[in-house]
Amino acid sequence: MRTENDGLKRILLVVSSLARSGPGVQLLSLVRGMRGEVAVDVVELSAGGSSSETDAFSESDALVASAPSGKGSPRTERVYSDSLRPDFIAAGAQVHGFDPQGLAFWREGRAAFRSLLDRLKPDVVQSAGIRADWLGGGLPAGVVSARISVMHNIPWQDYRYTYGPIPSAVMQRVQRRAWSRMDRVVCVSEHVRDTVSARWPELPLVAIPNGVDTARFSGVGAGTPAPSDAAENSRTSAGTSGEGVRFLCMDALTPLKDPLTLVRAFWQVRRHFPDAGVQLVLAGEGRLRDLCRTEAERLGLSVVEAASPGALDGSDSTTALPDMVRSPGSTSPDTTAGTPQPGAASSSDASDSAHDPAAVRGADVVLGSPSSQPEDWYRRADVLVSGSNTEGFQLTVAEGVSAGLLPVLSRIGVRHELFAGHEDLTGGLLFRIADAPEAAKCMGRAVERVLSARKSGDPAWEQLAADIRKRYSQERMGDDYLALYRELLADG
Repeated sequence: MRTENDGLKRILLVVSSLARSGPGVQLLSLVRGMRGEVAVDVVELSAGGSSSETDAFSESDALVASAPSGKGSPRTERVYSDSLRPDFIAAGAQVHGFDPQGLAFWREGRAAFRSLLDRLKPDVVQSAGIRADWLGGGLPAGVVSARISVMHNIPWQDYRYTYGPIPSAVMQRVQRRAWSRMDRVVCVSEHVRDTVSARWPELPLVAIPNGVDTARFSGVGAGTPAPSDAAENSRTSAGTSGEGVRFLCMDALTPLKDPLTLVRAFWQVRRHFPDAGVQLVLAGEGRLRDLCRTEAERLGLSVVEAASPGALDGSDSTTALPDMVRSPGSTSPDTTAGTPQPGAASSSDASDSAHDPAAVRGADVVLGSPSSQPEDWYRRADVLVSGSNTEGFQLTVAEGVSAGLLPVLSRIGVRHELFAGHEDLTGGLLFRIADAPEAAKCMGRAVERVLSARKSGDPAWEQLAADIRKRYSQERMGDDYLALYRELLADG
């Protein structure tokens, strides 16, 4: 907590974008976790305009449009906004755009940034992302009391999947140089700190694990093991308890996250448990979305699209305002790619199936989309699945396990940190990267565990959820960052 005359009054957070993605959500959790202890300014480099922006949703953010449903009357949809700007404003932060943009950023950005610092006078500048780190790392010593950067991933792993080998090498060089000039580089997990420090020992690395809003996600999952009074447990009413086992993937549908392995593994699970009512929900966007549909249909799995989480249980109607639609710039399913197998839903029926509760509940694979209320997905699922090739932390895992979902995940380094002390439970639920047969075995174990837990509970599963909520709360993260800020100010 703040003490008299501790010198910490204002921090400036600099990010490339306030998109509703892992880094943006992590930063929002940090602002909330600091609970108003200090004044917070946020600079969004991708948003032009240097003046403070404190308005609520813009008209485009909250656009309500009428869209054809394919057959019958048009349906009304609330267009999903992926901007976290209104959330930061609601949390008490002052949000600023930044000029110059484009190529002028690299010529004039540092001078403009110095002008902004002269106006805001922060005690600490904290950056995340290559452009933000370039600005923060370029500040001469003494301009601010402390310069901090946040490292969200292992650069040479993440960048290779996202940008390719040549851009990855250039980005690593630029960012490593910027990090070497920081007072501290905060890694979002001990796994990131230990891995990066082994290759780049000169960097001033510390580890502050990410945190999530554990109060928001606590115990909302349908699959949360029910105590002895399960009949009184309202969580089961909206979920799949008694009606099957639903697997949920909250990842982006990109090569880094490898959703195709999950689709192929689920096909085997569906064959092994033909009467268990198993279902796979892919609640993400990305360039592999259409390929996921094509692969599922090739395997003979039925596929529908869900316009919102409520479509999974029929709580949305065709006249309701869904939580999201396709993100701007995404493409519609390719109706010519692949040949649907018998029993598979055709792409031409997707828009109607998205609002047909029976079709959605009866489908093998459901293609959803990101939601500004991820707990709406969690409360309708039993098992959280991810086949990611590399992660620095993976917020959705902490959220989902906190919500009470059983995790079935690729066996990558950070998992051992997250699930330390719970190896007896998670050991049989982690699979080798890109190994669909092993993933299917893990998913099969999860089906059996969910069905068993509904009858008699599962203390080990319950303890895992409680431990994640205790160790990875946003309040703990906020306190850790505040302690670091004050330590640097005291040293400076």
